[in-house]
Amino acid sequence: MKRILLIILMIILSLGTVQAHASDISQNEKQILPVLIVNNSYSGTGPATSKYKSELSSILANQITKSLDAKYNVDLIDNTFNILDVASTEKNDILDMFKDTNYSIIILVEILPYHTEMYGSFGSIHMKILDIKNQKYLYNGKLWREKRSLDSILNAMTTELDTILKNVFKL
Repeated sequence: MKRILLIILMIILSLGTVQAHASDISQNEKQILPVLIVNNSYSGTGPATSKYKSELSSILANQITKSLDAKYNVDLIDNTFNILDVASTEKNDILDMFKDTNYSIIILVEILPYHTEMYGSFGSIHMKILDIKNQKYLYNGKLWREKRSLDSILNAMTTELDTILKNVFKL
């Protein structure tokens, strides 16, 4: 009886390790999706604006990763091409910059200057999602919000960003 229980226990343990190994493989087989974030946000004075500027890139990167993690391995890449203005960078220039990479899709995000006034704040980002293989935009647009506080702008923009990413990547 003990021998049968030991055999059953060993079978169960071996199945658990096979499942864990299978999930590791599927994580490694996900397509790498590079994301470049250019932070051109307003660098005003005061604790709210400096906190907003310093944390915004990581907040957007975390949202993009969270939205696409089921299908892609999101890879934040350095701005080695010195792209300063995503909105006005031409598609052919982007294709030329990434021609020697093995990326099939790239996401470029520019955090645009934001403004804080007595009655509210205004913030925006410009995002381009480019299919490098097929040389076409999957998305090219601006997200902007005007709200009472910078935190509410950020919440609204990350929600809209999540919706756009799920629609573009059909998640």
